[in-house]
Amino acid sequence: LYREDRNREALAMGEEILALSQQLGYRQQEAWEHYNLGLIYSDLGDHRTALEQFEQAVEISGELQDSTCTLYSLGRMAISFDFLGKREEALNIYTRIIQSLGAFNRKTLIIKSYVERGLVYKKVGEYSFARKDLETALTLLEQDSSDMKAVVLVNLGEVYRQIGMPSKALSYLRQAEHIFARLGIPHDRAAAIKIMGDVFRDTHRYDQALDRYKAALKILRDAQAEGRHRGEQLQHEIDLSMGDVYRVQGNLSRALTCYGQALSGFRRSNFPDGTVHALIRIANVLREKWNFPAALDTLKKALVETGKLQKPNPRLSSNIYFTRGLVQRDQRHFNLAEKALARAIQTVEQTRLMNQEEERIGYFATTQDIYDEMILLQYEQGNFAAAFDYAERSRARTLQEALRTEERITSLTLKEVQDSLPEAVHLLAYKVTHRRLLIFGLSNTEFVHTTLPLTRETLKAEVTAFRRAIGAADEEAYGDFASGLKENPQRVYQRSLQSAHRLYQYLVEPMEDFLTPGSVLYVIPDDVLYYVPFAALVRNPEGEAEFLIDRFPIAYAPGAAVLLHCLSRSKDIPDNAPLRLFAVGNPTGDLEFSEQEVRGIAPLFGEVDTLMGIQASEDSILHLLQGRSYEVYHFATHAIINEQDPALSFLAAGIGARSASRSVLRTGASTSTYPGDDLLTAREIGRLHFRRPQLVVLSACRTAGGHLFRGEGLVGMTQAFLKTGTPTLIATLWDIDDEYTGKLITEFYRQWLQEGKPKVVALQAAQHQIMEALRRDPRLQYPQLHRWAAFVLTGAYR
Repeated sequence: LYREDRNREALAMGEEILALSQQLGYRQQEAWEHYNLGLIYSDLGDHRTALEQFEQAVEISGELQDSTCTLYSLGRMAISFDFLGKREEALNIYTRIIQSLGAFNRKTLIIKSYVERGLVYKKVGEYSFARKDLETALTLLEQDSSDMKAVVLVNLGEVYRQIGMPSKALSYLRQAEHIFARLGIPHDRAAAIKIMGDVFRDTHRYDQALDRYKAALKILRDAQAEGRHRGEQLQHEIDLSMGDVYRVQGNLSRALTCYGQALSGFRRSNFPDGTVHALIRIANVLREKWNFPAALDTLKKALVETGKLQKPNPRLSSNIYFTRGLVQRDQRHFNLAEKALARAIQTVEQTRLMNQEEERIGYFATTQDIYDEMILLQYEQGNFAAAFDYAERSRARTLQEALRTEERITSLTLKEVQDSLPEAVHLLAYKVTHRRLLIFGLSNTEFVHTTLPLTRETLKAEVTAFRRAIGAADEEAYGDFASGLKENPQRVYQRSLQSAHRLYQYLVEPMEDFLTPGSVLYVIPDDVLYYVPFAALVRNPEGEAEFLIDRFPIAYAPGAAVLLHCLSRSKDIPDNAPLRLFAVGNPTGDLEFSEQEVRGIAPLFGEVDTLMGIQASEDSILHLLQGRSYEVYHFATHAIINEQDPALSFLAAGIGARSASRSVLRTGASTSTYPGDDLLTAREIGRLHFRRPQLVVLSACRTAGGHLFRGEGLVGMTQAFLKTGTPTLIATLWDIDDEYTGKLITEFYRQWLQEGKPKVVALQAAQHQIMEALRRDPRLQYPQLHRWAAFVLTGAYR
């Protein structure tokens, strides 16, 4: 009956069995029956009574030295403590079980303990520990396809959702849903589908989210009609999620009804986490209805409930203070709003440090709305320097912490940045929010700013249209671009100019009076602006088009603190000083011009180590990288950017890379790598330490790309190489033409090493030369942006 979720019938029968066991003095059965009753009460949502049952089971089984019953009952006690908000007790019990099981061959119980402890870590915001425990359980399950494996998968999906990796979350959730459907477990199947809905909600696909929620509710109701009573708490969680969608869609009354139903259900089942979540959401609806006193009163209740939790998830308190800040902002109590938002940001930053690097990045992305509201509040109150300071605090924090330096790099204030900027540098820093685009301009003596009524979605649409126009979007769009280029290159060129001019009007024109032609222009992008090649933006599309690169050498940085760190590591090169070059060319044997490219640049250096064609392998590359030091590292090869898991982005390092499946080479869909596979991944690169690096050039496709995390930026190859200690990196924003790439790169090195120009000026000169070559090319006839604008320089310009 219990396994069929017919819990009320099971409860009645279990109580009869318990009474009979007590009459007969059958103590072992009595202990197990307390355990079974605890399971039933748990599924019915009565966790206090369940805890009492498990405690009695532990007491009796301890007397009988029945270690199996004791350990299983302890595990369920921990679950009850977790539901009741007593997280420390739960974690202590799981750790005790895992340690004690080391001497026993009880694989199932070990797996369950890792899973349940992982769930507690997830609830308290310690996502690194949660993922580690869940992945340990998944490894122990190996080829298993049981419901336990599905439970692990569904919870890994939820962890990845929480840390802002929706594609990976959906992959795990779909596997879990398939297993639950095959095994006929409706409650858990509904849970997997509900979390899929949450992923779609988080990524603004609201119709798909509602479809998933309705599907999950139907599964639960069908199960209840069969007498299977288990999913009441899950129903309330679905109510919350559906309320979120209705709220975004502007149906506040329906949202409030959903939240109210969830709140009542969570209170009935003594589920304090759910109660707090529901109260926060209700407060948000009341704020949007302009009922500010009721909203603040509701938030006070949420704080009281949070105080009852032991080791609460910091997200709860940060969301409470965030919502309070929004209410007080709408009341025009700006000082109070600032204090509340500052408290929320403080909690976010403390929570980040509880996690490891990959989880920090994702978690930080999911909290960017708090920073955005603080930045907008400061800006709209005329506190422009404070707005800039908070914008910097919201950028590339995990990269800052990962950079190898003697002193920890921290976010800088406006004054600290200006005091350290070279005189030749002008900097444009962008902040994309859901309401407005903010642009800050600064040099070592000036600070200017402006704002435009461009939402994140509007800007995303503009950038996507621009990239399609220049042939830098997806493969399908590139096919249309290539066909148009062959049929009518003039029309393609004119369309790209018009699109580039439109973006120029948004991103550069408002700051023209601040910019001084000839100075080095640094761009600190944000959000979708990481995909924009600013060099290709057009000031005047008529006649002989004037590009931004015609007026400025342009470099990029993920944040001001990272920029100043890179500048501090960049060294002036004495005249005629021989530089050492490490170069890899055509390691897969199918890039003819890449090998020519490396042979063309090698004579410009004093000492050279090259690995060409079949000489190259991952092992030979790592042997040289770890054993010798160079100033310049050059990779002319294939690159694959894994947007699902950016740490698995890779450079093809040898002929073995060609054995990877076509889907991996085209999409970066690999889920794992191994030593000697000839795939040099971003994770492997980030662990290297270059001794005297001055420049890394990634002459391969889309090497400046990656997974776009709000706040952190594009995480992929660029960040991996910056972690090695590299001050300057040249990489590409889209798939590049092999022939023209070789010419551009060779000219760049000549301008830098023979003409003595700063790196960013050398790149500018090389791009100008390619533009002239394109004008003379009878196939292209015009300086098509696709052929020259992909290369971007990140870090030190010198």
